[in-house]
Amino acid sequence: MDKKALLFGLLTGTIAGMATTLFSTPLSGKETREKAKSSLSCAKSSINAISNNLSEVKSSVKTLSEVSKETFTEVTGGLKTSVSLWQESTKPTIQKLQQELEDIQSTVDELNQLPKNKESK
Repeated sequence: MDKKALLFGLLTGTIAGMATTLFSTPLSGKETREKAKSSLSCAKSSINAISNNLSEVKSSVKTLSEVSKETFTEVTGGLKTSVSLWQESTKPTIQKLQQELEDIQSTVDELNQLPKNKESK
C-alpha cells in the first residue's frame, strides 16, 4: 500500500469529519473551536502512530528478508548434501541393476538364437 495514499485518505477523512462536526454541532463557537483543536490533535497523534507503525513494519520486513536469505542458503546447502549422499548410496544398487539388465538382455539374445539354430538343422 502506498504511504502517501494512506496518509492522504486519513487526512481527507479527518478534515471531512471536522467539517461535518462544525456544521452539525449545536455547540457555541468557542466550544466548537476547542473540539476542533482536540480533533486536530487527535488526528496528528494518529498520523504519528501510523508513521511509527509503518517504520516498524518496514524494519520487520527488512529483517525477515535477511533471515529468509540466510535460511534459504542453509536449506539449499543441506539439500545439495542430501542429494549427493543419496546418489552415492544408490550408486552400487544402480550398477547392480544395470548388470542384471545386461545379463537378462544377454539371456534373451541367447534364447532368440536357439530357435534359429533348431530351424536351420
